[in-house]
Amino acid sequence: LIEALNDQIDAEVRAYLAPAHNAVESLAAAIPDQPLSADGEVLFERIAIALLQRSGEIASAYLGTPSGGFLMVTRNDRGTFDTKRIDWTEQGPNTVWTRRDEHGDVVAREPDPADRYDPRTREWFHAARQATGVAWSPVYIFFTTKKPGITASRLARRGDAEAAVVGVDINLEALSGFLATLQKRGREALVIVDGEGGVVAFHDPERVMKETESGPRPRTIRELGQPELAEAFDRLRVEGSGRSTVFIDNENWVFGAASLKNVVGRDWWLMLLAPESDYAGFVAANGRRGFIASSGIIVLSILLAGLLAYQGLVADRHERAV
Repeated sequence: LIEALNDQIDAEVRAYLAPAHNAVESLAAAIPDQPLSADGEVLFERIAIALLQRSGEIASAYLGTPSGGFLMVTRNDRGTFDTKRIDWTEQGPNTVWTRRDEHGDVVAREPDPADRYDPRTREWFHAARQATGVAWSPVYIFFTTKKPGITASRLARRGDAEAAVVGVDINLEALSGFLATLQKRGREALVIVDGEGGVVAFHDPERVMKETESGPRPRTIRELGQPELAEAFDRLRVEGSGRSTVFIDNENWVFGAASLKNVVGRDWWLMLLAPESDYAGFVAANGRRGFIASSGIIVLSILLAGLLAYQGLVADRHERAV
């Protein structure tokens, strides 16, 4: 039963990330041979805006060319979308923002000489050129928004030529906020962590990033200030996915973990940790053995119910937006 529940969790997380995967596939199939031509720019903007309107998880969609050209559609604070275009010449980059109002009408075109972004230097660009399909980046700080996130990217070929690499961003603040909606009791912990202990998302979004002298970076699980999580992660590295009970600071905790590697192609884990004492009523009703099984089912069921409810809310908001 626990294995089946872990499979269901994996499916729900896949559903959360699926719009980004599908958007990249759509963009790669749709762009023309010359994606930065006048017609190519118009086509890309239309497709990207439609994708962002339907998928609230996606923060921006863009393409980069082998010559360094770049075209991005991103959300603005007016509820619509702005476009950034960069053309590299012998004199350097020429960056121009197209701004839109709350109705989606263009209201300004602003040059940005300080923006020297070059997609050819970015990991998402190189990863897509080396992959056979969609490539997922590790967590990093987005150049434009300075927020943490991940990128799904794909190479678009036209014949034997590389037309562009297309990509979409998922803001991890939103993913952490998603986990926050699933926390039903005060001491439950929900975290997505990589294989080295780096935090990808946490139910408290404010604690994901750490300020350092070189800029913000994701915290490690040991930097969250919750020793029970660090100990559970150590158990995870030894035992792998599944469910168990761990004894931490004279207290039993119910612990579950599911691998997300088949979702994003990276060594990511979804971890759930809850104190056994929070479910003491089930001990009296079912005995210790029954309690351990019931507690694991309840904790995982809370997660599944939250995921389904959240997906419903997102879908409802998207329908109203469209």
